[in-house]
Amino acid sequence: MAYRAHTFFLLSCGLLGGLLAGCDATSDEADDASDEPVAEAASALQGKRPTKPLVREWTRWAMSEPWTTGPIKDQTGAACQDGQDGSTWFLAGTTGGPVTRNCTIPRNRDLFFPLVNSWCVFPPEWYPDQASIEADLPAIREWYADNLAHTCSLTVRVDGQDAFAGGLVEMVDDLYVLVDHPFEVELNADNFVSAYGVAGGEMPATTSGHFARLKALPPGDHVVELGGSRCDGADVWFETSATYHLHVQGHSHD
Repeated sequence: MAYRAHTFFLLSCGLLGGLLAGCDATSDEADDASDEPVAEAASALQGKRPTKPLVREWTRWAMSEPWTTGPIKDQTGAACQDGQDGSTWFLAGTTGGPVTRNCTIPRNRDLFFPLVNSWCVFPPEWYPDQASIEADLPAIREWYADNLAHTCSLTVRVDGQDAFAGGLVEMVDDLYVLVDHPFEVELNADNFVSAYGVAGGEMPATTSGHFARLKALPPGDHVVELGGSRCDGADVWFETSATYHLHVQGHSHD
């Protein structure tokens, strides 16, 4: 493809994810306001549509963390608190395959995470100017569209209950976000393209995929399952899933 095989992607639990095409940034930020924390776990099943500002922030978070030891490749949950800030708590997927993580989080935090997603970065080592980025954007958009067309399963489950009653049909439409205008990320020095000579630092990125927002869970123990797959007919060529055993702080003994 036109982007010289230098563009890489992470899917659903390998985590990643600007300005929006045809979308006013101010209204997007307003759309991103968190609701009040809910009283019961069942209420968290009222999954909310993801927003482009949150997708950009999740991508910045994921890119800024070390690749080899950070949340995306974490096998236990030891890195789940790394880089967390604000009223929304980010969860990560994987670079493929299943993982189970244990994580303690503060109360009153909405959850935001990808199910299956892709991204591209534009390191200055490969893209020295804006013209070189613009030249590859059409091929990257085609790649994102192809990934969307081959999405064949999506999972968001809280304490054993599906968060979106409409299943795949509802989720494919409602949870998909495309951020195809480059926005700035700070790529960690230990990054997913370090082996190819990318030193890290600030650079543009784009992203797309299926993401979910859940209202804050009440204090106590919960299980959140997330993931997705991409298929070509009956052939599953990418599959990812993460099971989080979350302990939400708030009781006197926490």
